[in-house]
Amino acid sequence: MHQQAKILSVIGIYLESIDPLLVIDVVKKLKPKTSSVHDKISTKLVKESIVNITQPLTNIINLSLNAGIVPDQLKIAKVRAVYKSNQLKHDRPIGLMPAFSKIPEKIMFNKLMSLFYSQKIL
Repeated sequence: MHQQAKILSVIGIYLESIDPLLVIDVVKKLKPKTSSVHDKISTKLVKESIVNITQPLTNIINLSLNAGIVPDQLKIAKVRAVYKSNQLKHDRPIGLMPAFSKIPEKIMFNKLMSLFYSQKIL
């Protein structure tokens, strides 16, 4: 068992398998942007092709959650400066993430929020 998976089991988070319908629901809620990063895959393309890739994507997400490991390619961000004023020191960086990384991120966020509310942490 990997270290991250051990930590999750110690704090009592049981990660049930993700249902393909949940993946479809999360993808449908993504903004259909045409921008992309190193993989050249936009959220618009993911939304348009989700019915064809749901099962393999669901399997990858389940493997990732069960192992407690995020694939390295989903962690690569394109960092850009956002203009805020005439002075460079006021610009702020933003990280553009791959479209596919947003799906397990939102699923895990929802699982954690559900846990926090059920345990009255929030």
